[in-house]
Amino acid sequence: MTGEITQPYQCRGEGCMGVTLGPVRIDNSLGVDIELRDVSFDNAVLRAVQPDGSLSDTDTVTVRAALVGAFFDDPGVVPLPPVTCAPPTLDVRRWCG
Repeated sequence: MTGEITQPYQCRGEGCMGVTLGPVRIDNSLGVDIELRDVSFDNAVLRAVQPDGSLSDTDTVTVRAALVGAFFDDPGVVPLPPVTCAPPTLDVRRWCG
């Protein structure tokens, strides 16, 4: 395993059932405003992105996860200093049709 994305998966619009985005909150504990948002996947079906940008009808993954997404718009702060995080929990399963 390389940790690199080998196949992107997405959902779009009404196809994102099971995906929940929490409200944005701002954290500036590292000296820069970072937008944080809880994201949960409750058996959400994500579809493989085809080379033309369309979504596959057959290649899917089902995801159950809870995470915090982070966004900042200041390339001058990259890389951010290391931050101690809680141990991750991961339950990702792939079903092939």
